[in-house]
Amino acid sequence: MAPKAFNDDDHTLSEGRGPLLRQGSIEMAYEMVAANSANLASPWRAIDVVTKNTIYALDARLRCSALFERASGAQQEGHLFEGALLVGGAKRADDGRLLAVAHPLPEAGMSAVFEGERAGKRWHNETSEVIRIIIRQRVVTFEGAREREPSWDDLTGKRRRHVTLSGTPDF
Repeated sequence: MAPKAFNDDDHTLSEGRGPLLRQGSIEMAYEMVAANSANLASPWRAIDVVTKNTIYALDARLRCSALFERASGAQQEGHLFEGALLVGGAKRADDGRLLAVAHPLPEAGMSAVFEGERAGKRWHNETSEVIRIIIRQRVVTFEGAREREPSWDDLTGKRRRHVTLSGTPDF
């Protein structure tokens, strides 16, 4: 599901799902959903890394599952970072010297650092400056559910195949 635009004035998601708690540059969105195939059909976006123009949607394993234009919510297909692993954040001086790193998540003001593979070679690349990090805590309720209980793999997207940039599956 494509994200709606962010409302920076009141620090909420315009899709209006539950409270958003903020501690420094890390925010926690709490979402309660009923167990049904519509709510569990798409991979879970566990973390959003937000820059000025882009939202990097990450799964629970910190893999970038999708990228969205921040203003419109339109998905950016075929981006280099799709399938890449978020390894942390980096703050650099104007001359490129490394000043600080953060792990496992970047801090606001840092670039997010992703790791991927292409043609058998590992690469690291950085985003523009991170504005926000949103961790999505999802609670799935089963009360009144008429469908089978989902497995942990269904809930976490663990069995969903991620393909590296070299085309090899990454489970």
